Amino acid sequence: MKFKKMTWGIAALLLLTCLPAAARAQKVVDVRHTRIVIPGFVEPNTPGAPGVAVDPRLAAVVTDPAAFNPNGSLNLNKAIYVRFFDNNRKSPAQTILILIPELESGAGSLGIPATEIVKQTGGKTEVWIIDRRSNLLEDLKPIVDAWNQRSVEASLTALRGYMDHSAGRGGFLANNPYVLSSFMTEWGLDVHLRDIKAVVEKARKTTPNVFLGGHSLGATMTQMFAAYDFGDTAGFKLLKGMVLIEPTLDPLAATPISDQVYFEGTPRLPGLNSIRNQADKFPPFFADGYGFGIVTAVLFQIYDLGVQVSTLDPQGTQLYDSGYMNSVLKYPSTNQVCMAINMDDEFQFQPIARVSVGFLKIPPGKTLADVATRVRDDPTGVNPNGIWVPKDPGPGQVLQWGEVTDLSTLGPELTGKEVNRIENILQQKLPLTDTAGSNIGGGAVDTLEWYLPIRLRLDVKKIQDLGRAPLSDEVIAAQKARGGNALTMTKNDRVNRPTLFVRAAAGGFIRNDSGYLRYALSTSIPKNKVSITTLDDYCHTDVLSSLEKTATSRDGKKMDKNLPSLIVDFMREQR
Repeated sequence: MKFKKMTWGIAALLLLTCLPAAARAQKVVDVRHTRIVIPGFVEPNTPGAPGVAVDPRLAAVVTDPAAFNPNGSLNLNKAIYVRFFDNNRKSPAQTILILIPELESGAGSLGIPATEIVKQTGGKTEVWIIDRRSNLLEDLKPIVDAWNQRSVEASLTALRGYMDHSAGRGGFLANNPYVLSSFMTEWGLDVHLRDIKAVVEKARKTTPNVFLGGHSLGATMTQMFAAYDFGDTAGFKLLKGMVLIEPTLDPLAATPISDQVYFEGTPRLPGLNSIRNQADKFPPFFADGYGFGIVTAVLFQIYDLGVQVSTLDPQGTQLYDSGYMNSVLKYPSTNQVCMAINMDDEFQFQPIARVSVGFLKIPPGKTLADVATRVRDDPTGVNPNGIWVPKDPGPGQVLQWGEVTDLSTLGPELTGKEVNRIENILQQKLPLTDTAGSNIGGGAVDTLEWYLPIRLRLDVKKIQDLGRAPLSDEVIAAQKARGGNALTMTKNDRVNRPTLFVRAAAGGFIRNDSGYLRYALSTSIPKNKVSITTLDDYCHTDVLSSLEKTATSRDGKKMDKNLPSLIVDFMREQR
């Protein structure tokens, strides 16, 4: 009997050692990424559509080669995704997860969880991250070239190039948005969902196991894709399941904006008539940098290059010395503080931009009151520590950032756990290039979206109850007036695909599970196919970069899991 066991053991060992080297190496996952641009929905007013004349000023300032046809003509009717895959895998992917970024975020924002998901599945899963077509308009080459040099001065030179641009701060498009108005006003929800459909259909040529998901607005768009009637099919029929990360859409509690607001807008959200007919006054893209009075493109250029400088020289003061961040930081600070202070949940009042990354460092012999002042409660009511502002560090002193794991170590005024590190955030926000190592020509990927179409946000607000309130004849006529499609969010009650909800406990949007349960109630998703998990101590944007394992199931069970492992387990259960 012992001899028999030994024989089998030797046979197994021989079998293993005789396997081809490629098979043995398959266990090593080599995650790569590449940007892929395919034909998207042909919006009839957009450059690249039949008969559309292209403004030569626009063609002259677009720097992304992917925005042009082989004959050199501009074509912005493109669908874009960044494919994360195992370079060692020789067979087709068994599962493809397609993710949609949040408001004003590009594909780079989801790079960290995408990489982890590929690793945790042994390379059998690919993750494709959507980049909206407006990313073709970003002039990323100076940012990518500067990062490739790994030089603070190169990044500052690139920053000065944007800020001192001959066309005005931020470049030509930031100062001449009317050049985009003839077509970007039509880049609404229908256009974006049809671009996503083009990517989903390409994935389905590889495997039937195609999941769609997203973060924040990306999760909302996933819900809308599932409920959408594309004419030839309903969106949910193309999917194996959905992954909704920090979703904000509760259709049973949502109230769509009125027709008047849709047409005429509000002080913070221009309406359809405004962006179509008053191009010089109302840009077709978001132009208010979170209340700082800065065009969003300009703010994001400062932010992108600030991340580079902070990564290369965390303790330097070049960003503060440059004067470009005076609108958000008034006191001498290290480069790391310049970036962290704009994101940390104790200093950032906008929940959508919050992460939990530490606090200002308290110098020896000083107290919390020497470095910051609590100025208000958290407007969302989620962060019990409230909102703080830095103090002047004094002559010859510089504000520095502190890595802390528990805010209570700073004193009774601050409590709670920190789940992220500033290094994680900065890594997630650095530019990515494709596996060929090329620059913008090969596919630079940004974390931010400089030119998010205002029409997309307008349409989302109009249909945020997922079609429960029918569109009026006036709205339908307006949506079709320039050759586009009326929104057809008519299949929500038929959606029946398994769904994973992941909520950040300190997210600030949906405070408990009830909103997710109401969404499920508005569909035909079976109760046993609804999975809800909370990431404890996570802020809204921590899910994009933190891998801290703090998950709690709906029944209160603590799990040693993070976002990637939750997603991997969910997809495995559906196969």
